[in-house]
Amino acid sequence: MTDCYNDLIKYYEFQTGQIPDRETLKEGLQQTISEQEVKLILLIPFFGKIKIEKLARKAERKLGATADALDRMLDHLYREAFIMKQVGDKGLYYERAFSSYMAEQQVRMRQGTLLGKIYAQFWNDLSTITIKTLPTKTPYFRVVPVESTVTEKRTIPVGDSIPDARQVLPIDVISELVKKQELIAVSECYCRLSEGMLGRECSYPRETCFTFNDMAENLIDIDLARR
Repeated sequence: MTDCYNDLIKYYEFQTGQIPDRETLKEGLQQTISEQEVKLILLIPFFGKIKIEKLARKAERKLGATADALDRMLDHLYREAFIMKQVGDKGLYYERAFSSYMAEQQVRMRQGTLLGKIYAQFWNDLSTITIKTLPTKTPYFRVVPVESTVTEKRTIPVGDSIPDARQVLPIDVISELVKKQELIAVSECYCRLSEGMLGRECSYPRETCFTFNDMAENLIDIDLARR
């Protein structure tokens, strides 16, 4: 029989590469969501979103889930940050949450607990170990060349300075970009929370993470951010 928790971890590893301590993560998942709920996540498309009516039909056919049972599972998965939802012009949609989003919210909601520490370690591994082995042709940590050095056919002597056409945006430009967002939320920094839960307490302010629009709405709704 297929282990659905392993299947969920394989989905996360598709995004991250091999997870260093997958057995501990599996223990955390087993303490957080049920097998039936994991199977429901796996009914949601690998990429993109699914309309609630279509998901309900799949859940009834493959899991034998009644409408009430489906509503309970979806609400729990949403509040545990394993799925996200969006209300559009054509109704309600659900999508799988990325591993980083799930880990971030678990850290925020389980501060000071052993289960929270499992997710803090998972997030720490994502940001320090796994990120070096992402399953992409282009590594995450890399030297980004100045465009002119690869588009113009010219020889650059060793030791010559190369002008960088990039710029740091001034605060007034950033402020205007932020003002144009329909919804802004702020929440606690999961990096600093993780460090604290792993015994490396951080003295800097914690309520510093901004999210916008759909993601902000999700986090406000599950009480992990404020407008």
